[in-house]
Amino acid sequence: MSGFEVAGIVLAVLPLFIEATKYAANARGAISPRTRDEKLLEFYETFWWETYELQKQVERVVMGLPEISEARKREVVENREIEKFGQEKDLEEALRSFLVSDADYAAFQKVMSKVLELLARLVKDETVHLSQSDHHDQGKMLLKLKNYQDGRRSGGLASSFRERFRFLRREKEREACLKNLKIWNQRIHIVVDSACSAADRRKAITTKPPDAASHPLSLLRQLSQRLFSAIWKCWTCDCPVGAHEARFSLASCAHSKAQPCKTIAQLSFDFLMSRHSPQAPPGGSSLSKTPWKWREGTVIIKPQSPQDSQNGAQLENICDVLRDALSPEHGLQLLIEDMERTQQMWRLNWREAQLQYVRTKAEVSLKSILQHTTAPSLVERRRLALVLAHSIIQLHESPWLSDQWSKENICFFSTAAGFDLGRPYMSTALDRFPSGSEPPNLDRFHRNPGILRLGVLLIEIHRWSGLETYWEPVTDLVDGKPTPNTDLQVARRVLRSQALADCFETYRGAIEACLQVPWAHSGSRVSLEDRETQEGIYGHVIEPLEEEVKHGDFRPRRGQVAWV
Repeated sequence: MSGFEVAGIVLAVLPLFIEATKYAANARGAISPRTRDEKLLEFYETFWWETYELQKQVERVVMGLPEISEARKREVVENREIEKFGQEKDLEEALRSFLVSDADYAAFQKVMSKVLELLARLVKDETVHLSQSDHHDQGKMLLKLKNYQDGRRSGGLASSFRERFRFLRREKEREACLKNLKIWNQRIHIVVDSACSAADRRKAITTKPPDAASHPLSLLRQLSQRLFSAIWKCWTCDCPVGAHEARFSLASCAHSKAQPCKTIAQLSFDFLMSRHSPQAPPGGSSLSKTPWKWREGTVIIKPQSPQDSQNGAQLENICDVLRDALSPEHGLQLLIEDMERTQQMWRLNWREAQLQYVRTKAEVSLKSILQHTTAPSLVERRRLALVLAHSIIQLHESPWLSDQWSKENICFFSTAAGFDLGRPYMSTALDRFPSGSEPPNLDRFHRNPGILRLGVLLIEIHRWSGLETYWEPVTDLVDGKPTPNTDLQVARRVLRSQALADCFETYRGAIEACLQVPWAHSGSRVSLEDRETQEGIYGHVIEPLEEEVKHGDFRPRRGQVAWV
C-alpha cells in the first residue's frame, strides 16, 4: 500500500479504537471484577490518549497537504470508508510533496504500517486468523479492521468489546501494546514536525507580496478559516460538566472588512465563552449559578513575529486559561501566529472587561426581538443589515457557521439602554468536528442558501418582522409546512409588494441581488469561495448598504427627511 493509503486507513479506524477504549474506561460494570483494577483503568486512559494524539498527528499531515483544497482536506479527515483511500492518487502525490525527501516518505510509511499492524493485532476476529508470519500481510490486516468497522456500525461494539479486544487478557500484552504505541507516536511526531518545519521554511523563501490577483476578500476568508481552525484545535474541553459554549461577534467582520488594493495580513474577533461553576452540584446545572455566565475574549490572527509572542504563553487547551481566571471581569486575549500551513495559539495578558451588558438578562434571539419589540431607527436597521452582509461574505460556507444564518441563531445582549443591536452574536460549535459547507439541495431553486438567507434577513430587518408573517398557506406551504422554495417565493412577492415601498432603490436592489444573483451565469455554481461571487456580493449588496448607512449618519439638511 502507498503511504497515504495506509495513513488514510489508520485515520479511518482510529476513532473506533478511541471510542472503544473510552467505553471500557467509563462502562466499568461491563468488565468482570477480576480485571476492574486501577492498572487496567490507567491502561485504558493512556491508550485512549495515545490513539487520540496519533489521530491528531495524522490530521496535521492531511491539513498540511499542498495543492489540496480545505474542503477536500476536511472530507478526507471525516472519511470512514476504508476502501476509498487506495483511489486517492492526487493525495498520494501531495503527501510526497509535503514530506519532500524519499527518506521522510519512507519513514512515514514505515510508522503508519507499524501502527496499522498494531491495531489489527488488537482486534480478535475468528473469521480472519493472523499467524506470526501474517503480521506483515496488509491485506489480511485490512480485512480484520474492515470487519471490526462493520461490526461497530451494526451496533455490536458495546456487547462484544471484551471478545473483540485481545489486550484485555494479559497485563504483559497490554504493557507491550502501550510501549509500541508510544514509540510509534513519538516517531510520527518527529516526521510530522520535520515536514511542517520544512514547509514553513519553503514558504519563507518563496513568499512574495500579494499581487492584484490576490483578492482582499479571498484573503479575508482564508484568514477567518485559519483563525477558527486554530481555535477549534484548542477547544478540547475536558471539564467534567461539559464543553464550553462560544458566541462570536459578527460585528468583528464589519470592523475587519477588506479594503481594495490593501494587503490583508491580520484580523481579530471578539467573542464570549461560557464559564462553568467551580462547584456545580451533582445532578444540577453545569453553568454558574451567577446570572452572567459569559467571559469576554478577543482573538487576533497575524503573521508570525517573535515580538508578539514573547510576552505570551503557549496555549494547548482553552480550559487551562479559564481555570486561571480570578474574576469574570477578566477578559481573555489570544494570539494566533499564522504560518499559513500551521498556526500556533498564544495566551496574552488578561484585560479588563469592556462590554457594559446587563448581567441579569440572558441573550435574546433576533427572532424574539422581531416579535416582541418595536422597530429601531432606520439607520440602526441599516447598520445591522450591513454587519450581517459582511459576516456572510467573510464566514459563510466555512466549516463552522454555514447552517447558522437565521434569526433563530443570531442573538443579542442587553445594555442599560436596550438591546445592543450593533453587536449581533452567533453560536459556534467548536466542541465537534467542523461540518463543512451545506450539502446541495436539488429541490431548491436558489443556488446558494447563505445568500438567500441574507436576502431574507434584509427584508426581516427592514420590516422588523419575520418573513413567515407573509406566508400564504395555500400557495406557500405543503401540508402546512414550508418547502425548500418557500422563502424564495415569499421574499420575491414581498419585494414586489408595497411592503418595501418605503425603501430606497439601493436597499431594494441589495435584496433583489441576493434573490437573483445577477452576476452568476446560468447553470454555474454560486459559491462564496469564488471571486466572481465575492465581488458580486460586495458590489451589489455591501456597497449599496454602506451608501445608505453613510447618508443615514448625516444630519438632515433643510428640505430633507431625517432618518429616524
